[in-house]
Amino acid sequence: MITPLKLYAQTMPYIFARLGLALLFTFFSGVLLLICLRLQDGLGLTLAQLIEALLHEDLGEDGPLVAVLCPWLVGTIVLRFITVRYAGYLLKAGHIAVVSEALAKGVVPEKQIRFGKQAVLERFGTTHAYFVLDMLVDGAVDQLCKAVSKVGEAFENIPGVSAVSGVAQLFLRIALGHVDACCLALTFHRKSGNAFKDAADSVVLYFQNWKTLLKNASVATLVCCALYGVLGILSLIVFACFMDMDETGMPAAFAGVFFFLAVKTSFIDSWVMIKMVAGFFEKSKDTEPAADLYGKLADLSSKFRDLLRRSGEDNQGI
Repeated sequence: MITPLKLYAQTMPYIFARLGLALLFTFFSGVLLLICLRLQDGLGLTLAQLIEALLHEDLGEDGPLVAVLCPWLVGTIVLRFITVRYAGYLLKAGHIAVVSEALAKGVVPEKQIRFGKQAVLERFGTTHAYFVLDMLVDGAVDQLCKAVSKVGEAFENIPGVSAVSGVAQLFLRIALGHVDACCLALTFHRKSGNAFKDAADSVVLYFQNWKTLLKNASVATLVCCALYGVLGILSLIVFACFMDMDETGMPAAFAGVFFFLAVKTSFIDSWVMIKMVAGFFEKSKDTEPAADLYGKLADLSSKFRDLLRRSGEDNQGI
């Protein structure tokens, strides 16, 4: 059986492709920021004035600064959705298809980029459905993390509670945030001719094997804590390297934050995804979904009910 670490090493083309997307997003966002800062210089105003005005909700004479920085904020949000979120998810789906094939056959397919592209095109409808599911899951996980954060704030006077709260939030993101990746891997593997039926079965199997998933998430959380610490130190070094570029420190902050996010998104998130998918795949590939879970999940999620409905209508596959 091929190990997650070996899979990670052998599917580096996808990981570097994700890094390329992150750098592309960073480049265009950086160019937009520089343009906005140039416009700001033309107004004779400082970035500190804008920040202070926004914090105190007193724009007054600094109103023009808002008009300068808002295009960067809006443009960055749009760029992130197109590159990191949507294009990045399609790339991630191709990576998942390759991982699924390698886990099933013990070897990574030749010409893996072409293999992943073909797999995504063949089941584009299901892949897109999981993209929507991924956004819904992210929203639900964010709500759970906010709840954990509020609990931590209630006991903030107790030493170490904030750290425990942070680790708990990371654990939730890992345990629940990869439901789409695990289910999509099994959907690529089964190829029954009814993609939506495979998708519904995969979601049921995900929650059916919660013990294995929590165990894998616990290991991944510990590893991520260590990796984030190292990455944080490297990001501070990047921040220090750019400090002399501008007196506001904005370019340095931009470089440090985006370096952290680019490495996290491409290298660390890819490893976590492979770790979670491999554990789920091994446990679920020959397991039949529990019949009683369909109704329970349908009661909890309207999207899952829609998935069941479409699985009954779609007899042609995708």
